[in-house]
Amino acid sequence: MGKTRVLIVEDEALSALAIKAYLEDTGYTVGEVVSSGEEAVAAAAETEPDVVLMDIKLDGPVDGVEAAERITKSFRIPVIFLTAYSDSATLKRASLTEPFGFVIKPIDERALTAAIETAVYKAGMDRELRVAKEKQETILRCVGDGIVVADVHGVIDYLNPAARRLLGLSDGAGAGEASLLRLFTLFDGKTGESVFLPLQRVVIDGQTLGLSDTTLSTADGTRIAVDIDLAPLRDDKGSPHGVVLAFRDVTERRKMQEMISKELLEATDLQMRLLPESGTVIGNLEMRGFLRPATFGAGDIYDFYRIDERTAAFYILDVVGHGISAAGISILIHRLLAPDPVLPRTLSIIDADAGDPRQVVDRLNDLFDVQKDQTFFSLCYGTIDLESGAVRLVRAGHLPPVLQSSGGELRELRVGGAAVGVMKPSAAVEMDFVMGENERLFLYSDGLIECSDSQSERFSKDRLLGLFESSRPKKLADAVSRIETGVSQWRGRTWFDDDLALMAIERRPARD
Repeated sequence: MGKTRVLIVEDEALSALAIKAYLEDTGYTVGEVVSSGEEAVAAAAETEPDVVLMDIKLDGPVDGVEAAERITKSFRIPVIFLTAYSDSATLKRASLTEPFGFVIKPIDERALTAAIETAVYKAGMDRELRVAKEKQETILRCVGDGIVVADVHGVIDYLNPAARRLLGLSDGAGAGEASLLRLFTLFDGKTGESVFLPLQRVVIDGQTLGLSDTTLSTADGTRIAVDIDLAPLRDDKGSPHGVVLAFRDVTERRKMQEMISKELLEATDLQMRLLPESGTVIGNLEMRGFLRPATFGAGDIYDFYRIDERTAAFYILDVVGHGISAAGISILIHRLLAPDPVLPRTLSIIDADAGDPRQVVDRLNDLFDVQKDQTFFSLCYGTIDLESGAVRLVRAGHLPPVLQSSGGELRELRVGGAAVGVMKPSAAVEMDFVMGENERLFLYSDGLIECSDSQSERFSKDRLLGLFESSRPKKLADAVSRIETGVSQWRGRTWFDDDLALMAIERRPARD
């Protein structure tokens, strides 16, 4: 175990003392115990501990998440979060700091020891890998690169063998008899328009520049995809002396990128096809919704389906993070929540009754564990009785759904519960209520209210609720379309920083 040095950041004095006593009895060295984020950053800089135990909830201007981010970025010291129940937004922020683990309060001593030893080991491995990677990248930057040296006028002084090969020149050709501008006939890789080397910005202004998505026309007319780096040469007095140009053939890499992009788009298309069709009707219930992925694939997904003759089930979930990794997990959960084709009320993979929301969340919580694989997600899962409108709902760390009356009044359904995978047991709490005729139930992800405009102002929950209210007179399809358009116009861009998802369910009047 050795003398691992630990910094404890905990604003509960008794808890901090208990942790300190246990660690010292176990053979660790506790350098300091501090109670605020500012003190944590200062202590990390001064004492350089091997690991930091960080309370995720700290009072003051710098909370545990921000302190962990500063420590990780500035000092590369592994951080382990100490946390009881935290909201999904805080947990999502915490995960973005790339912590080395979470230890749930009340603290189990064996779990704490295991987390520290794992963090120290992983930090050591990361350091070794980082050094090895830096060496490898230095070598790879040189191997196979074409190197060209030219004077301040662009006249070529030297080409290495790789440069001659890439340019299609014979041995001895090029140096002293051609200029960079004549030898490098370049085109934009996307538009095909001519591209010129920015020699003045390099030689005169002293800038180091790079060109990508560029196509080079060689001496024999062959076109290859290249990346180019240019750096200035100066004498000992700082006067311009020339330019160094390094370039490499990236044709195969570009083909691979295009292939991967195509496959990722296909994966995103698959995920979108998993969504229920907007406008799905089950009995007297109508569902409308939309999903806007931030990148390729999304961590958000929702579904709406019948589980027996008089009951429909619905859910919306948000996996921490976004992109392909989060999309893969959301697709997996979608499969776990798929009803059995023969017995639709049975979720056979997780052995749960689809009509029992609390049991469904408990079963999912048994499968996921943030301490093991850093995977957790927020979830709202519920059922609606088609005849009576009775709703059973469990909210696991997700934003509260909003129930809108036929007159337009809004009510947030604030049933509690931690995100799936965060706490054992999950302690899921169920809410029961009745959804009246012409009432609407809105479920949405945090990306919807956290997206920002060009001035970095967030859309906010108040604006979203305002859209719910103003669109009440419209049909559900038009209301949801207006919400999606409103958020997109606010954003002012075609892409989003996080996934956006919304599902709305309306209970229409029963037919006579």
